[in-house]
Amino acid sequence: MKKLFLKTIFTSVIAFITLGSLSHAATMICNDVFLTEHKISAKFIEENFAPISYGKQLVDLSSGRKIALIFEKSTTTDANLKKPIFVMTHGMGESAEAHTELAQIMRDKGYDVLRVSLQGHGETLIESMKKEPIPYIIPVEDNIRDLAEVLYRVSSDRQVILVGHSYGGAVTLGVAEKFEKMGIASRIKDVVLVASFVKSLDKYYMDSVTSGMAPVQAQKLVLKTLGIPGEWVESFYSPFEKITAPISQMFQYWRDMFYGTIPVDNYRDMALKPSLEMFKMFQFPLHYAFQAPPMKGEENLKLDFGLRMKAVLAATRGVSDFNILDYSKELDLPKNVKYILVSGSTDDVVTPSMLNEFKDRLDESGYKTKSMMISGGHYLVREKPAEVAARLVPVLN
Repeated sequence: MKKLFLKTIFTSVIAFITLGSLSHAATMICNDVFLTEHKISAKFIEENFAPISYGKQLVDLSSGRKIALIFEKSTTTDANLKKPIFVMTHGMGESAEAHTELAQIMRDKGYDVLRVSLQGHGETLIESMKKEPIPYIIPVEDNIRDLAEVLYRVSSDRQVILVGHSYGGAVTLGVAEKFEKMGIASRIKDVVLVASFVKSLDKYYMDSVTSGMAPVQAQKLVLKTLGIPGEWVESFYSPFEKITAPISQMFQYWRDMFYGTIPVDNYRDMALKPSLEMFKMFQFPLHYAFQAPPMKGEENLKLDFGLRMKAVLAATRGVSDFNILDYSKELDLPKNVKYILVSGSTDDVVTPSMLNEFKDRLDESGYKTKSMMISGGHYLVREKPAEVAARLVPVLN
């Protein structure tokens, strides 16, 4: 009798542990269904996570991560409640606070505005550091999954206008691609890319080498870092660039043929790798450190310069291979939306030619596009929010 009792207890304990493990595994599978398989377990999300309401808040995600966001109503009447939600995604080293002025302008024009601080940025970074230090790499895929889930939980009956600046443009494109594969791309009205990443950083810097413009770009960066206005620098180099444009274009044509036939990993491991890594790991942080306008917002009281730079490096490593302009495969973006590409005339981080290349690719593939040029550098959203809004609103309405 005693043996039977012990056997029963032992069996019950094993069964309890097994069921607990299966339950945990099932939860992880549900999470991963949303995060990695481009499908969505609507029931799991709806039963376990509340819809996102208005306000400044820290939101728990199905991945176990948290994300800081600001969701604000328009300042006009409720008659505009069915307008698309204006979703703003910031650039490298910035946060939701970077878009405060543009957000207010768009709210005054009748839009509800949602701003997020991506992983490794702003209040989201501050919260994550309570549990663990800044990781060596912050995969851009994590931010794509997080933003996709946030949008799913904000509203199911309103469309969104996705606006991505710089690094945030890569996240925005990733979300658009994800929604297309999940079959809910109809929720996106427009995609706005402001000086956005559209190709891998390795290819970006290979462009400088293969077009022969690397020395010129390096000189420009040094001059602008020293405080010389970008307009002056660009006007000084403009005649030289026009003269050498035909040669540069010829090099870029052969580069594109090269990209289409040889995988990036093959030439990334060749002799150019050290120079690519140097450019990639130093130019972006240097640009952010010396050329970006100072950030406003309370998170800067909690994050010192060294921590922000460490996070920039981690995010740079995580986006290195993001390449929507991969010529070896077809684009897989929603075709029911309009793609609006905004360039800064003197931007030397994401040059106008890079966005023009992406526009050409979209046009050739049958997508609806609109491009515009605004006088200024890489940080148009912060430096010229009124002009950005004035140019965007007629196109969005």
